[in-house]
Amino acid sequence: MKEIVSCDNALIKSYSALRDRKTREKERLFIFEGHKLYTEAKENGISPVSVLFTRSALERYPFLEGEERGIIVSDRVYTKLTEERSPEGVATVCAYLPSHTEYKRPEGKTLLFLCGIRDPGNVGTILRAAKAFGFPDVVMTSDCADVYSHKTVRASMGAVFTSKSYRADDITKAIEDYRRASYKVYATVLSDRAEPLNGLSAESAVFVLGNEGHGLDKSVRDACSGDVIIPMEAGTESLNVSSAASVILWEAYRRRIAKE
Repeated sequence: MKEIVSCDNALIKSYSALRDRKTREKERLFIFEGHKLYTEAKENGISPVSVLFTRSALERYPFLEGEERGIIVSDRVYTKLTEERSPEGVATVCAYLPSHTEYKRPEGKTLLFLCGIRDPGNVGTILRAAKAFGFPDVVMTSDCADVYSHKTVRASMGAVFTSKSYRADDITKAIEDYRRASYKVYATVLSDRAEPLNGLSAESAVFVLGNEGHGLDKSVRDACSGDVIIPMEAGTESLNVSSAASVILWEAYRRRIAKE
């Protein structure tokens, strides 16, 4: 098995550069850490380009010995790869996945549009919840956090390997596309016209979630069929966007299983 001990190694430099989104997009490669995510990727039929691990990690996870693309690296070299405070010593490099593409209206079950959600932890958590509740297809604007950020992959707990995301440069056109297909499209905002989530009667509906700071632009709201709110106790603050997404996903899931 190959071993790398120099931080000046060209392969290590190229992989450490994958922390940058532009580099990832250019190389069509991404990197993530942890033995659990490595296992999730393999179980979902994803073949790594490389798997880099320290000798101490190999002792803890002896199954890595059988990895064809395995490379042993020194602890010092691994610090060039990691962004974790307490790294496990296992980093996996994979090619971009065909399940994350430019926008087209998905044939599967879609429930969420994400607009300008820039926190990779929120995007990853939403992908995780979407998978858990049976709505793995998500439409995202191009200014959302990168699904291939190591923080997104980590927060998704492997959902990024099985979910589908469609990047829409013009979200209003995507909304119009869904409305032409007889979907009700709801902006999740507080307004006088907002309907409570638990009172909606539409069978085919999708929900648009906005940026953590300023929410949804007026043009996006105007393109929607209406607004929706999550009923809460008076005097409480609005939910974090990933928490709001989870509530919406659960409500849709609850309705679906109630009919089965």
